Amino acid sequence: MRITIFSAFDTALNPYILLFKKALEGQGLTVRFERNFNLLWLLFRGKSCDCIHLHWIKHYYSPPKKNDKSKIFKKLIKIRIVRIFLDLLCLIEFALTCLFGKLAGKIIVFTVHDLYNFGTQSLRWKLQMEIARNIVFRFSNSIHVHNNHTRKLIETRYKRKSGIFVVPHGNYIGYYVNNVSRSEARRKLGLPADSFVYLFLGLLRPYKGLEDLFAAFQKL
Repeated sequence: MRITIFSAFDTALNPYILLFKKALEGQGLTVRFERNFNLLWLLFRGKSCDCIHLHWIKHYYSPPKKNDKSKIFKKLIKIRIVRIFLDLLCLIEFALTCLFGKLAGKIIVFTVHDLYNFGTQSLRWKLQMEIARNIVFRFSNSIHVHNNHTRKLIETRYKRKSGIFVVPHGNYIGYYVNNVSRSEARRKLGLPADSFVYLFLGLLRPYKGLEDLFAAFQKL
């Protein structure tokens, strides 16, 4: 089977997609990457795959952010009705791409990386996101989630009962260079050899609630 993975996420920031591709290829599948899931891709390159695998779909239903837009366009985009019109066009194209892909006999798989909003978002953005999620849940043959909690949320919130598969998030063992011993790492970080160390690993972002983490550590 030929699989095309759609992801606009920076693999230098998170190699998840690279490792996911390697795992699929280890099962004897042919896998390629694409960034732009749209009607142009489906028309000119869609025949090259049997399965469409979507990740982080916000890149496919939102107007592209480019710095080379004309001054006139930049002025127009500031007008609320124009922004709403562009959002609507992007949602329509996203829905049509899913629909025509399905009619063309493609298997559509969607990996759900998150179901909650990160930070404060506008009502317009939240509505756009909900519409896009309902579209992809409607047209996907299979939904891939990383835990049972997400599966239950999809079943209750989006009324999708079938075709949901729980595959735990893979690890990154072996991807990053690991040639520093425990004692050497503590020495470089100035940590006592016998101290108990808490580690928060990941990007520092407001929605992660690090303040709550600090409070929990203090109680412990």
